[in-house]
Amino acid sequence: MDHNMLTEKEFFDAVYLLKPNKGNGVDDHKDKLGEAINTNDPALWAENMSKVERDAVVLQEPPKNLLSFPRDSNKIKVPESVFHEITRNGEKINRDWLVWSATSKSFLCFPSSLFGSKQACGAGNNSHLLRWNGGINENWRKLAEKVKGHQNNPHHQDNYIKWKTALESLGNQCGIDSSLEKLIRNEAARWCEISKCILDVILFLASRNLSFRGSSKMISDDDNGNVLATLELLAKHNKTLQLHLEKISRCQQEGKQILAHYLGWSSQNEFIKECGRIVYGAIIKEAHMAIYYSILDDGTPDVSHTGQIAFVLRFVCYDVLDQNDIDLKNCRGQGYDNGANMSGVYKGVQAIVLQRNPQAFYMPCSTHNLNLAGVHSLESSVEMKNYFDRIQLLYNLFSGSPYDGKS
Repeated sequence: MDHNMLTEKEFFDAVYLLKPNKGNGVDDHKDKLGEAINTNDPALWAENMSKVERDAVVLQEPPKNLLSFPRDSNKIKVPESVFHEITRNGEKINRDWLVWSATSKSFLCFPSSLFGSKQACGAGNNSHLLRWNGGINENWRKLAEKVKGHQNNPHHQDNYIKWKTALESLGNQCGIDSSLEKLIRNEAARWCEISKCILDVILFLASRNLSFRGSSKMISDDDNGNVLATLELLAKHNKTLQLHLEKISRCQQEGKQILAHYLGWSSQNEFIKECGRIVYGAIIKEAHMAIYYSILDDGTPDVSHTGQIAFVLRFVCYDVLDQNDIDLKNCRGQGYDNGANMSGVYKGVQAIVLQRNPQAFYMPCSTHNLNLAGVHSLESSVEMKNYFDRIQLLYNLFSGSPYDGKS
């Protein structure tokens, strides 16, 4: 496939928007193609839409108008005659191009908003016919005249023909670039299938706390890591993934450079980062629902002597009680450590639980009490305090910082 026939933005928009072609018409694609674009309101469309985005809007077709509209400043309703035209022979033709924008509070021309230029978007000229938040004195009585004037405008007629031609071409797949569109659809479907397999492997390994990378990046190598090894296993049952891995393997053996295959460690890290962002958002949402929370922050060196910092939010999750059908009113005891965030008599967890159930008596942790008693008793003896201080200094001397372990 020659990507140079499209701009880089249009090609990646196609990969993001287009889905597999399993049918023969508009209905098979219009719901999927418009997922990333708000087609219900032309006022929300981007100023410079790509060809792929415009095709998606065309396949979605204009939104249906509301059954009722706001009255103007004179309490006058929108005349129903603006939504259809009566020809000389008495035929009633629906104005399918006239749509209502709830955002701009105005009637807009669907094809002119899609194909027209911003320089010709004056009221009654090209796109914006009559604005409710300004317009022609907020008077619906003049709307019919403006709609008729816009319909006779050469700009509107040209844009209307472009719209219907594009809809016919995309629906029947008989346009000049129909072959290119089919190639883009097939390419998008292939990458969607490959990306899904990679994501499934990453979620599987992460859920079991398994390593990702290996010492080799070669396909079919025994030391290429769990990600590539698992993908090789899935490829035995997935033809698309199998062809992808075979292509990469041939390029690796011949020493050819591969532009993009999304199996490298950088792509794996991007998948992990996005998954982590979703998990992080879910945790923050639960913390907001719980209102009260505590913060734990600690760090420890890993096997590479690099300090790893863990930031932990701890909060009471009442949903756990509800999900397990446990009534907090029947609780008769609670036990935590002696930290102020847990045992505090005013804002601690035990105080919050006692507010909801006064019979849930708090019992402090005896082990933590013993630890505190030992610490305070040793601090009362100068000799013992100096002894353990020297022990701590010796430990710091021999252990050193995590980065000193590399030398």
